[in-house]
Amino acid sequence: PYYELVACGVPHRQARTIQQVAFHARRLEEAAEQGVEAFTKILSAIPGIGPWTIGYLHGSALAVADAIVPGDYNLPHTLAWVLAGEARAEEKRMLELLEAYRGHRFRVIRLVWMKGAKPPRRGPPGAS
Repeated sequence: PYYELVACGVPHRQARTIQQVAFHARRLEEAAEQGVEAFTKILSAIPGIGPWTIGYLHGSALAVADAIVPGDYNLPHTLAWVLAGEARAEEKRMLELLEAYRGHRFRVIRLVWMKGAKPPRRGPPGAS
């Protein structure tokens, strides 16, 4: 129940989203079997589910090799660092760099995440 999620420290909005996903779980599973478009249509209708979640689920749950994960704060910086040696980047630059890997963009993203690479920190030395 909602109150148990909140009692475990889940913020109110996320608790409502989790409840909605659980409520629609059967429909989501059936839609996933029908394909990416059907899955996306149902998933995107759930309040609290946005482009980042949809992109991540395309790549991880549906195995869409070319899925991208829009709206991630750190991912553009990380990919720019790993692929081009650039410490900072916007999402547009991330997409430019990933274009060379079209057809396998989520695979590249996943490999970079697995590597654990991080761009140089911004801030004074020794700051945590």
